[in-house]
Amino acid sequence: MPLWMRSISLVNRQLASDAWSQVDASSSDMTALVINTGKGKVLLTNMYNDIRQQQGLEHSIQAFQKRLHVGGSEGHMEQMIWLGDFNLHHLQWDKECNGHLFMRGNLEKSQVLIDVLAEFDLQMALPKDVPTLQALSTGNHTRPDNVFISLWAAL
Repeated sequence: MPLWMRSISLVNRQLASDAWSQVDASSSDMTALVINTGKGKVLLTNMYNDIRQQQGLEHSIQAFQKRLHVGGSEGHMEQMIWLGDFNLHHLQWDKECNGHLFMRGNLEKSQVLIDVLAEFDLQMALPKDVPTLQALSTGNHTRPDNVFISLWAAL
């Protein structure tokens, strides 16, 4: 099976090269960077989650847990920004009119994400009901893409 890269993060060249570093994500579905903001370090993770296999989500969770155990350098914990194509639907972010997407299997997969958000104290950055995709076949607006941030990163 070919290995397809489904995640990329681009860094503006005006950001000093010593202010950020790439984190080995060990997955073609995830890219991660640590950015030194001067106030602390931010772990920026971009992922693609294949709805059938959930590998992007699994790899991201493992990377977060690993970094949590290692801890930030100089005694501070890194803040996190987690974004990407989660391919998950739930009433917490999708419009109620998308009720056909809230089947038991989809909600169970979304619950894994919701549990991880609670574990790492991440908050949704985009307001509820803001769509990120218009389905080609139906024209329906949904929200498979999302952005989650730790509270400090929101400041």
